[in-house]
Amino acid sequence: GPAGAEATIRATVVAPLPDGVALSFDANADELLERLLASPESVSPPSDPSAEEVFEPLPDSPDAEKDAERTQPLNQRLRELPRVQKIILATKADRTERAILLQDNDPLVLSSLLKNPRITIEEVVRVAKSGFLSYQTAEVIVKTGQFMASVEVRVALIHNPKTPPQFGLRILPTLPESEVRAIARGAATSMALKQAALKRLQGGKS
Repeated sequence: GPAGAEATIRATVVAPLPDGVALSFDANADELLERLLASPESVSPPSDPSAEEVFEPLPDSPDAEKDAERTQPLNQRLRELPRVQKIILATKADRTERAILLQDNDPLVLSSLLKNPRITIEEVVRVAKSGFLSYQTAEVIVKTGQFMASVEVRVALIHNPKTPPQFGLRILPTLPESEVRAIARGAATSMALKQAALKRLQGGKS
């Protein structure tokens, strides 16, 4: 504190920042502020060394947390994570963790999964089919050549009602004729896409 007072608390890193990290504190904010603003002289020293144990996180020790995590199912742990931690985890999650996060209804979690270098095309297809697909998520897929090289990804996007029409029109000319015919027959998610498919089959430009 400004007068030299000290307080010991637990904190968890929840997000990286340009000049540091964001922390979530395990403490009462008012009590913490009061202790830090107090003069060191006004804080009574412990009567014996054992009193220092008040600062030890006995009930919430790291080992206790690890033991609790081991006994808690992975899918439950991931679903109960704070939003910021899910978004951070998505960029580096392993296959098992990705399988759970792919079911998340947060578009930012899905967008972060697409930035995971280990994500597979099958997983990208699942994102492209998701009912929680957002403009930003669709844009990431469309702008990633590795993803768009897959016909399955392009087909999943064009048949998802959540895909912005401008992306659908961009994908249409890259599809096999059988898919274009299916869209022209009524499988289109918008009238503009259906008309573009009909025009393409008739020899025009979509």
